[in-house]
Amino acid sequence: MDETGRVCVLCAMKTEAKPFIEALEQATVTRLGRLQVYEGLLDGRKLVLACKAVGVKKATAAAEALLERFNPACLVMSGTAGGIDSRLQIGDTVVAAETVFHDRADTTVFAADEGLLTHCHEGLAKDPPQHTVHFGRIATGKAYVVKGQRASIIERLDPLCVDMESAAVAEVCKARDIPFIAVRSISDTEANAGFIVFFKNALQVSRHSFAVVRTLLQAHV
Repeated sequence: MDETGRVCVLCAMKTEAKPFIEALEQATVTRLGRLQVYEGLLDGRKLVLACKAVGVKKATAAAEALLERFNPACLVMSGTAGGIDSRLQIGDTVVAAETVFHDRADTTVFAADEGLLTHCHEGLAKDPPQHTVHFGRIATGKAYVVKGQRASIIERLDPLCVDMESAAVAEVCKARDIPFIAVRSISDTEANAGFIVFFKNALQVSRHSFAVVRTLLQAHV
């Protein structure tokens, strides 16, 4: 990874991007198509933050646009996810060692960049967060997973959590040979599911994923 190059962070929703926006210094705001783009410094590192890319189709387009426009050293996906593994609690964070689509016949597994994974492990060991972090698989689909749909996904793919973007962005990065990792915090679970639960928790748990991404980036400054 190019230590001097800028990093791109993509969030599906502005709520998920808010902790980054609050922390950015010398930030400028522009638009790239439908994306809202912030350029600034995070702990002295050049950072490009983009948001408003909910779902597989928009996340794919966003990743392609960011890589084309900024040619970053790496791309990180940050935000929320729905818990699948029964061990996960609302507020836990999942660092995706790998991503996969749960609604495609093609179950290609997209591995996270080994260097980014190593930096994340090292950073968290040096500066442990105040919440639980898991490393494992994230499964991505086009639609929000509602209560009752989790059992089939667990049986087929056994992920820790589900979202609507990470594998799509991983697929773009793999095609462009750009290092990628996804960091998603749990906003809802099987026991506490639904849009009301999600919106209630989205901002607070996004602060957790932001904290992990920040630690990851600080680990190789």
